[in-house]
Amino acid sequence: MFEDRNGFGAAVAEKAGCTGAATALQCMRGKDPQTLIAAGEEVAAGDLLAFAQTYGARTVPLQGLAAIASGKFARVPVMNGGTRDELSLYVGYDVQAGKTFTAENYDEVMTSLYGDNAAKVLEQYPLSAYASAAQALTAATTDSGPTSVSIAAFIWKRRG
Repeated sequence: MFEDRNGFGAAVAEKAGCTGAATALQCMRGKDPQTLIAAGEEVAAGDLLAFAQTYGARTVPLQGLAAIASGKFARVPVMNGGTRDELSLYVGYDVQAGKTFTAENYDEVMTSLYGDNAAKVLEQYPLSAYASAAQALTAATTDSGPTSVSIAAFIWKRRG
C-alpha cells in the first residue's frame, strides 16, 4: 500500500490533524496515543504491515543492504536478534484483521504457509503441544524464519 513509508507517516499525521511538514512531528508529540493509534489504523486500512523501516531521510539515508553494499554505514558494534515468540506480532495482526486460528483450521493454515512441507512442519509443531492454534502458528513461523546472524553472514561474505 505505502511503498514510501515516509508517505505513510505523513498520512497518519494528517489524519491526526497535524498538517505541514515543518510542524507535524511536534504536533503529533502533543496528541494522545489513542488518537495516533486510531489515525494509523484508519490510514493502514487493513495493510497490517504498513509500518516498516523508514529510510531516505537524514537519520537513515539508505536502505540497509544498499548502505552495506556501498560501504556507507557506521562501523560500530551491533547486537541484533529475535525473541522466542518473534512472529506473535504478525499472528496478532492477523487476528486483529479478523482471521481466526483454531484447532479446526490449523492444518489448513499450515498447508497454506508451508505447502508441500506442511506435513513435516505439522509433525514438528503439533497442535497438542500448544495452548492454542495461534501459539502453535507463532512457534512454527518464528522458528522457520531466517536468522539475522545467517543473513548478516551472507551479506558480509558477498562483500569479500
